[in-house]
Amino acid sequence: MKRRAGRPRWATRVLAEIHRLVARRSVRFTFKATEELGELDLGIDEEDALLILAGLTADDLAGRIESDRAAEWLYVFRPEVAEPSCT
Repeated sequence: MKRRAGRPRWATRVLAEIHRLVARRSVRFTFKATEELGELDLGIDEEDALLILAGLTADDLAGRIESDRAAEWLYVFRPEVAEPSCT
């Protein structure tokens, strides 16, 4: 498997798993996550969030951090989901 320069080894595996879970409709949002979607003031709901997850690419990857609460990694993505308004 070829690796793109600058892309962590685990990125391809993580993205594939996210895309697989979205395709199987196996992603569930907590009540808190659903509330936070509404607080973004972007007008997106859970279905929109699933579309965003399905479209994630390695370019959206911001990194990963180790969880303070569990022995696991938290993957951070920062996709562009809305065009900046020009007023």
